[in-house]
Amino acid sequence: MKTALSTLSLFLAIESSIAGEQGKTLLAIGDSIAAGQTFPDYIFRSGYGYNDVLFEHLQENYGFDTFADASCAAESTSNVLNATMGNTDCTNESPPFPSLCYAEFCNDENFFPPIPGNSQIDAAERYMESHPGEVGLITISLVANDLTPCLETPDVQSCIFSGIANTQANLPEIVTLLGAYGAPIIGSNVYNPALSFTLSDDPNLLPLGFLSEAIFGLVNDAVEGTYAALGVPVVDMFTAIHGTSDKLLNLCRHTGMCVEADDGTVSITEDLDITDDQHPNELGYSKIGQAFVELVDNGNIVPTGSPVTDAPTVSPTTGSPTASPVAPTSSPSLPVSPAPTNKTKGKKAMGSGKKQKRKNESYFS
Repeated sequence: MKTALSTLSLFLAIESSIAGEQGKTLLAIGDSIAAGQTFPDYIFRSGYGYNDVLFEHLQENYGFDTFADASCAAESTSNVLNATMGNTDCTNESPPFPSLCYAEFCNDENFFPPIPGNSQIDAAERYMESHPGEVGLITISLVANDLTPCLETPDVQSCIFSGIANTQANLPEIVTLLGAYGAPIIGSNVYNPALSFTLSDDPNLLPLGFLSEAIFGLVNDAVEGTYAALGVPVVDMFTAIHGTSDKLLNLCRHTGMCVEADDGTVSITEDLDITDDQHPNELGYSKIGQAFVELVDNGNIVPTGSPVTDAPTVSPTTGSPTASPVAPTSSPSLPVSPAPTNKTKGKKAMGSGKKQKRKNESYFS
């Protein structure tokens, strides 16, 4: 009896100790893909996004208890650093667009800042400063909205190269500012919703669909090279959505851009709403989430012990890593194409499942 009581006391003591430990936080940075937006009807935070899938795994296996979601629909790498982008209101219809979440003058209740701040990076820094050592992992899903203006320009090639250069200039600053707080970071490349345009009979969309394969190859090469130079591991979101074969069929199965019939044939979605239907469905997000989980588990990225408790040791303006530009100088020239016409359990810092439509339409919102 005495032995049994001693064993019980030891068990209760261990359980109490575990319950008193400070859990770790997943901090999400990015655009609507990071937020888990899905179709139809612009459901901004579905609750089954890839970060939700990852957070559940981190809860069960790494002692995480908080999901701090700073992501915002339509964010480019520039928006993350500068919410207003020189704008004074939210009504402009051409880029650069302000942040729908962090530019005060937008003032839309559907796009309230998930974490308070003057920009997404400011919100993330404020959170880590007020919760020192609690963030155990940062995920970043960006880049695609750097290409948004290219949908409305006749010079697609120049616009794409400009978007790539913008990404290569901003990602190192974003990673440096976030990395100063000691938490590991995982980035991601992007998938290609425009591949579905190869199914279209629209004379504007069809050539862009074929052009998109070369475009996204260049973009992902640049993104992966930039992250590699910064020492940041990258989740292959492209393969998660498209697979390694039947890339168009898998896109139809994992997003709203196109549909698969019972006989296995595919067709572009009727009454396609690009800004909504481009997003993954629950299966698509689960595929992306699993890719993040596998990278975390196989890459020993997240320590299983206590989170880092030290204050930042790297100044955001000095001693920062620098990424050598990965310019697609040897890439093939792109033909010019006409512009198209157009449950998670546990504690969360903030989130919303409201339905809303964006004021500024964005290809990869």
